[in-house]
Amino acid sequence: MRALQKGDITANEQRKERAPMKVSFGLAIAAALLSAASVAKADSLYGTQVTLTVDYPTIGDVISNYVTQTVGPDIEFPSGTLIDTLNGTHFLGQNVDVGMSTIDIVNLDSGSTISTTFNGYVFTFTGATILSATLDPTSTLQVPITFGANYVTVNEEGLTLTPSSNILVDLTASTTSTPEPQSYLLISGGLVLLRLIRFRRRSVV
Repeated sequence: MRALQKGDITANEQRKERAPMKVSFGLAIAAALLSAASVAKADSLYGTQVTLTVDYPTIGDVISNYVTQTVGPDIEFPSGTLIDTLNGTHFLGQNVDVGMSTIDIVNLDSGSTISTTFNGYVFTFTGATILSATLDPTSTLQVPITFGANYVTVNEEGLTLTPSSNILVDLTASTTSTPEPQSYLLISGGLVLLRLIRFRRRSVV
């Protein structure tokens, strides 16, 4: 048997020194994977549900049907989706789109709205908690916005409308929607890597 030489000790020590570095690097990658999975859906309303009504002359006095849609890339409430339950006619002239973190109401025609306490939309969310709702500076129409834990109101009373004028509302929300498949993959990858690192630490010791 060959006697242990100085060079052997140095190489062995170098391997031991490199091992913690590899473990630390692996921990950083695992943490990054888990972090990416946790923020993949942060503040996005996609996948949640929203119910829209028209209320008049006060909030709570619903004069339309209740329409519920799943928030996604398409326009959830095109012009004509809501129906006036008082006379059976369709509400026309506006497309209402709920995005990842916005509500965008785009006017299609010219006209004016009745002045009263409230004349507008009430959005009720399921699967999301609304943390803030503010009028975006780029909005061409200035309207009052209110919000609660699961709702947002947009008061359009007393407005003069022109084609392409819009109301843009910025939302911040905490969602409870089911993670997407890629989020599960990131979480699984992070957990597997953590287990490998744990096994590697035992081997080094």
